[in-house]
Amino acid sequence: VIADEAVEPEFGTGALKVTPAHDPVDWALGEKHKLQVKQVINEYGRMSDNTGEYAGMKVAEAREKIMADLDKLGMVEKVTDYAMRQPISERSGAVVEPLPSTQWFMKTTELKDKAVEVVKKGEIKFYPKSVEKTYFNWMKNLHDWCISRQLWWGHQIPAWYDEDGNVYVAENIEEAQKKAGDKKLTQDEDVLDTWFSSGLWPFSTLGWPNDAEDLKKYFPTSLLETATDILFFWVARMILMSEALTEKIPFKEVYFHGLILDENGQKMSKSKGNVTDPLELIKKYGADAVRMSLIGGTTVGNPQKYSEQKALKYRNFVTKIWNASRFVTMFAEGAKPVLPKELDATEKAFIKSLENLEKANMKLFSSYQLSLALEEIYEFFWHDFADQLIEYEKKIIVGHSASEFSRQALEINEESNTERVENAKDVLSNSLNRLLVLVADFAPFVVQGIRDEMEIDV
Repeated sequence: VIADEAVEPEFGTGALKVTPAHDPVDWALGEKHKLQVKQVINEYGRMSDNTGEYAGMKVAEAREKIMADLDKLGMVEKVTDYAMRQPISERSGAVVEPLPSTQWFMKTTELKDKAVEVVKKGEIKFYPKSVEKTYFNWMKNLHDWCISRQLWWGHQIPAWYDEDGNVYVAENIEEAQKKAGDKKLTQDEDVLDTWFSSGLWPFSTLGWPNDAEDLKKYFPTSLLETATDILFFWVARMILMSEALTEKIPFKEVYFHGLILDENGQKMSKSKGNVTDPLELIKKYGADAVRMSLIGGTTVGNPQKYSEQKALKYRNFVTKIWNASRFVTMFAEGAKPVLPKELDATEKAFIKSLENLEKANMKLFSSYQLSLALEEIYEFFWHDFADQLIEYEKKIIVGHSASEFSRQALEINEESNTERVENAKDVLSNSLNRLLVLVADFAPFVVQGIRDEMEIDV
């Protein structure tokens, strides 16, 4: 019986059994007190050979049998239900039983100081900046990284064993054989963790470890865009791996988007049946509408509730862009996309607002506030341009309301005030071109379609 402050006296009797082979906390206690590690569960989830009559039973089955045997011996005082923390596999729902095993580790604890420094100094910038706090906290509590996996796929561990159990780590079998001499070698069957392989991505794709031209030209990369939930799995490890193997940062900026949740705020999963298929949405609403629905109405780094109503909203916006562009090309046929020298008060006010939109767009893009940039373009195009400027210039070009428009009326109006009509056309043409440049960042397909079909040189 050993006293230890890790035990919670107020829970149960204040005494507990310690199983170093099957519990991380108990493993630490075992290390501390030099206890024996007795494995009673094997890698198949069954009782091991050293468990006597229970050997070969599944864990749950053995638990019931042991309780029954204790009861027969009169050793059970009472049975009480209580809540416990039980690791469960996310995919299969099976109970996860910790087991002792021999694995390969990477000394990430020796790399973390540099990985923290490059973010603190601003060599790598996170958007939103609030992610830094989570990153620093994770680095502070970093342990050496278990990089080996017992899977059928992946990069095989570059380690070979001779018949005496000696290990040779090398780039390939030829290099390992040089170290081992004439001894027969067998490669380790384990593979590298997927995130270890992914951590090599920024430089391995550019020709590393060779002195490749692409590596010289494009590394470090400029911007990484990814989700907040793989900050540790991928982003942090790319930083660690890059610093270790190239002594450079892997990228200069990281833009984090949040998770896409269902309309009730639940994480999407096949098992819940709440998955939204983006390909089906694209078929229904178009790629541009879906793209904008994922960008608009969000805050950088935060999750968003998603429903088809968002795609419908932006499908309507795409329709508005198309119809407004077709209307302008029809009414302003032959116009020069250059602002006339003479503008009236309404036109001056509109162009001033358009210039402010362009400046704001540059600032928002520079700070990766893409949602705000899209929403400002949406409001301006729909209301300021389509609802107000087009209607205003249309009256000048036509001479009266659109419902009364006819080709004859247009010809009469042009004859009476040709210069003013031409100015109105030029203002429309110039404004549309400038707005389509802004829209193209979010709706490239419709803008390309307008360019091709209506011959607008955006």
